[in-house]
Amino acid sequence: MPRFEVEMGGHLYCKWSSGQEITLLGCRFVPGNDDREFIVRAEVEADTEEVARKAGREQCRDATYLFEFCSGESVDLDESQDRVRKKGEEVTTGTISLLGDVVLVSDTSLTEEQLAAVAKAESTIQAEQDDERKEVLKRAIHWQALGCRETQSQIDRFIKFWIALEILVEGRGKKVVNKVTKELTGLYPHCSGEAIHHVVGHIYGVRCDIVHLGMRKPEYVKQRLDQLEDILGDLLKKRLGLGFKALAGRHFGRY
Repeated sequence: MPRFEVEMGGHLYCKWSSGQEITLLGCRFVPGNDDREFIVRAEVEADTEEVARKAGREQCRDATYLFEFCSGESVDLDESQDRVRKKGEEVTTGTISLLGDVVLVSDTSLTEEQLAAVAKAESTIQAEQDDERKEVLKRAIHWQALGCRETQSQIDRFIKFWIALEILVEGRGKKVVNKVTKELTGLYPHCSGEAIHHVVGHIYGVRCDIVHLGMRKPEYVKQRLDQLEDILGDLLKKRLGLGFKALAGRHFGRY
């Protein structure tokens, strides 16, 4: 099967470290033309350029959002353009019309701590010897990235984060509540287990309202979405071996 290279550009709100290259989720990040720009490249096997473009863009997106998650640095991937080529052949460029936002940038560069976090995540993923568990982790990362990219619908964002959480703890339905509670109790030993279970249970309740009752405006969806995103962030950081940031702790002090 032919092998294609797919390339997309992006920029940071700070400066890319001079000469720094990063490998993450099978993609390679290299400096761009400007000190706040980077290029992310993926290699995919596909029958056609169209299939390669779609798969490569998805791989670049997942890697970029994981880079943002690990580094804590705001990142913008330029979705308006990509470059694809079959190995050894000319590059073809695809363009999509998109509007961008004006952003504020910093004069600082990526820190050693940020780069170390990204390297740690990649090391953790690659060190997983069980192919099935490695695939589970990658799928959780993929759905977390889809949730981060969803900015139009709170409901869709919620469901994508919930899917990521289910995959990450390898549970389904009501069992997810107990599994997540157990994981969080280990991370927050000084918080009430009852309070943690209460919060996770209410998040599950919103999930049921959406999935089983078809509600498009469940009660407290914004609050539960914030809780879900922070809980997923905590557990994904733990799974990747990253520093504990106690993202969800603020939710367990009260019902």
